[in-house]
Parts: sequence; structure tokens; C-alpha cells
Amino acid sequence: MSIYNEIEPAYLLGEFSLESAAHGFVVCPPQPLRLRAPEPAEPNESHSDAIEGVSWLTRGIGFGGADVRSGDAAPYLIIDLGKKVVVDRLKIWNYNERNLTRRGVKTMTVYTSPTADFNDPNKEELQTVTLKEGSSSGPQIVSLEGKRALPENQYLIFEIKSNWAGVEYPAPEKDWSKMPDRDCGFVGLSEVRFYSANPENLPSVPMSDTRSPEEEAELKRKTESGIPMYLEIKNVKIAKVSSELALGGFDRAAAHLLDGSGLEAATFEQGWNRQGMPFYAAGVSYKETFDLGQMMQCQYFVNLPDSPKGWYGATAKVIVNGKTAGYVMSAPWKVEITKLVRAGKNEIEVVVFGTPKNLLGPHHNGSGRGTAWPGMFWRGPEPQCPGADYDTIGYGLFEPFRVTREWAANP
Repeated sequence: MSIYNEIEPAYLLGEFSLESAAHGFVVCPPQPLRLRAPEPAEPNESHSDAIEGVSWLTRGIGFGGADVRSGDAAPYLIIDLGKKVVVDRLKIWNYNERNLTRRGVKTMTVYTSPTADFNDPNKEELQTVTLKEGSSSGPQIVSLEGKRALPENQYLIFEIKSNWAGVEYPAPEKDWSKMPDRDCGFVGLSEVRFYSANPENLPSVPMSDTRSPEEEAELKRKTESGIPMYLEIKNVKIAKVSSELALGGFDRAAAHLLDGSGLEAATFEQGWNRQGMPFYAAGVSYKETFDLGQMMQCQYFVNLPDSPKGWYGATAKVIVNGKTAGYVMSAPWKVEITKLVRAGKNEIEVVVFGTPKNLLGPHHNGSGRGTAWPGMFWRGPEPQCPGADYDTIGYGLFEPFRVTREWAANP
């Protein structure tokens, strides 16, 4: 938790909730918790500032004590467009890991090439572009049309020239030993899309995968009037990459540049973190009484809804008539309760447990999951951000649990 302008800790005793304010949270009367499923957010072009599985990052130079000679001092990407095509525009989301946006590309040279060979003598330079420092606000449009008669080739090459931390590439060998103190010379991007103004040059994929009927009608109108319409080139792949941080628990592979993983519609989490308990790390109990009628010769189970849509937590404890039946930690999300149930009414309780992440943070370094490094706690936003912007995880039960019967199969 980030504490601002505090000389000594303050303790609040009793029942209360926290509501998001312009700066942090305010204390308010306690609110009852409810079963609330995550709600889809409005779609937009912002990119997630999560750490893993949504962006590309090089392996750097000297990261984790690795030999600096095995580092990536000359980063590049080679994109396979699927067939020969003229690329007129790029839509680029720069690397936007919270508090580490300086790892993003500052300048890069774009080439078109007939092959996936970085050293192909027939590759042709299109232009050197300067990108904005990364943020979650949206992409940057890069036009390649400043060069007359753009060549038609199957591959694009991005040669990275510098990052926003001031590292220039290729990094000279004399500077390699200094890179561990310069954030290991990391550089990366979050997402890239490719567009052509000539639909006839698009790779041959079904029309439904390329443009909608509305786009087709708009294309026809603009084509007849001589107005260019930029259509996205589909089925683009990574042909080669100088390096990627994709081992030892890291997942910052180049493939994430093209898979839209960071652009998926977000959800408004409805766990107890959004119901007045953003820093709570222990368990929340959900109770219900079930009337099972007469007992049958079968097995009884408590079934939780699928995780993470129906519930989310480190684990869940199932209690039947005051006695612990077991714990749920993985699929198929159920616990047998046969020996604890009785005819008639039974009180069944599911306790969902959170983790110390919400209590201890980090709260201001993107939506990091499964990892926490000292550097994630070094900086906070200035001024203090609204409580709703703190990164917390939505733990809780979002759909009712059920009691089911199962009969053994006949031998």
C-alpha cells in the first residue's frame, strides 16, 4: 500500500468500507458484499499495461547476471505479411509497462524486403520514424507514404535505433558492461497493425476475415470517388526477431505484437476490491441453506462455478454444517460432501481466500500478476491517483455455488 505524508501509521478499528476518491480512498460506512459478475468495459484502442503475455521485450544485455556477450545489442524484428503487398500505414502501440515506458522504442528504421534475411542486399529503406513514449492512451499512426512508389514486398524489417531511456543501438561493445546499470538496455513494443490503401494487394484470405460488408460498401464508395481507404492486412506473422524475453517465467514474446492480447476488451472487476475492500487479503464467507430432502444412495458434491469467470481466489474452503469438507484449488472446482450432509436442510459455506497482493501491492506498476520485484515499489504517481486506479485483483464469488448428486456407474 502506498502511504503519503504519514509520519506514523494510523489504525482504524471496527467495520468500514473504502470508496475511491480523487486522491486515494475515503472511509465510509460498511457496505454489504454481493455476488456480482465482472462487467465488460467499453471497447477502445488503449493497450493493457500488464507485464506478461501482452507485449514484446528483448532479453536485454546482462540481465539476471547473464554474460553480456550473449545480450541483444542490435535489436530488430522481421514481419511476414503473407504475400507481396504494399504497406502504406502502421498503427503502433509503444511499450507501456507502467513506470517502465522508457523501455519503449524511440527511433527505428523501417525497411521492405523480398526475404526474411536482415542482411538481404535488396532490402530497401522506407524511412526512420520517431515514436511517442508509451502509454495506455492509444496507438500512433505512422504513414509510410512519404516515399513515392512504395515497393511491394512480403517482409517488413524494423531496425531499432534507440529507446526512451537514451540507449542507442547497435550498442557498442565498450558499453556492454554498463548495461546492467542502464536497465540492461531493454527495448520493446506492445502491438503493431499494418494497413494497405490498395485492397487488391491484400493477402488472399476470405473476405469475412478481411473486411465487413459495411467496410466493403465504404471501400466501393471511396474507390469510385478516388479517396483511399486503409484496410488492415490480416494473417501477419513474426518471421524473425533478434531476441525476446520468454523464459524463466517471463512471457514477452514477439508474437504478442500481433495477437491483440493487450487490446482485448477489459472487464470491470466486481470482487470485494470494488465493493469497499480494496486491500483485504483474507477470506470472505458465502453461506446458503440447501434442503436435500430424503438422502439417496449417491455422492453429494459442492460445485463452484468455473474460475475465473464464476469465482476467483487463491483457494476456497467448503464447510458443511459447521465442519470442513475440503478445499477447492483447481478444476473441476468441486468437493465431495457425502459424509457431512443429512436429510432435510443443510447449511453450506464457501470461504474464498485472497492473497497479500491487494494488501502489500505493488499498486502503481501496471497489472502485474504472479511476480513482484523491488523496483515495482520505488515510484508512485504524482499526484496520488484515485483509488479506482490502484491495481488490485478482483477476488470473490461471482455466481452461486451448487450442490449436485452423482451416481456410480453400473459395473
